[in-house]
Amino acid sequence: METDKLNPPHRFVPWVVVNNQPLQEDYLNFVDYICRAFSENAKPGAWTSVSARSTYDFSEKNNSLPNLLPWANSHISNTSNSIICQNGSDECQLNSLQTCVLNVWDDVNKHYALISCFEFLAIEARQKSWKICFKQLGLPEKPILDCYNNGNGTELGRKYISKTAQFYPPHNFLPWVLVNNQPIGKYYANFRTYVCRAYKGTAAPTACNSP
Repeated sequence: METDKLNPPHRFVPWVVVNNQPLQEDYLNFVDYICRAFSENAKPGAWTSVSARSTYDFSEKNNSLPNLLPWANSHISNTSNSIICQNGSDECQLNSLQTCVLNVWDDVNKHYALISCFEFLAIEARQKSWKICFKQLGLPEKPILDCYNNGNGTELGRKYISKTAQFYPPHNFLPWVLVNNQPIGKYYANFRTYVCRAYKGTAAPTACNSP
């Protein structure tokens, strides 16, 4: 497995590596590291998104923060009216949990820390151990579990599926990144350039001023 090849080996999850360098305990600031690592000739595949099964919508109304949409390759069955996930029930469960995280908390740092922990466990085929992420990150699990156990994550998921279905042109791979409703396609790894070009605020984000 790719994880076995990490040097130094990972000591906890999420273990974030940018350009082959682990961020160690500073993983919450992974966006800053990713942006600094990009250049105009960055190639797709140079980084792993927080959720490779999601779409990302950067728009003015979000103040250049990505609007993460889980359930990207899921659909609603015409016969049972239930949600069908591309990779089965485990993926549906993680999508529900991610949806609850996004809707229960307003803190984007909590969003990405917990979701990336879920995703790294999935990469290691340990997705059923998702509860350990709360302990590792020092985050309270009760509000997320209340949302999940009440079925709110799945019901909210229908809205994400509906929104994703309205994309034009429709997404044809993941991660699918949009900047002001325009997909950047295979150039998703260079999203910083597109976001900075589109930004119309008075003070550009720090990442836009980085070399």
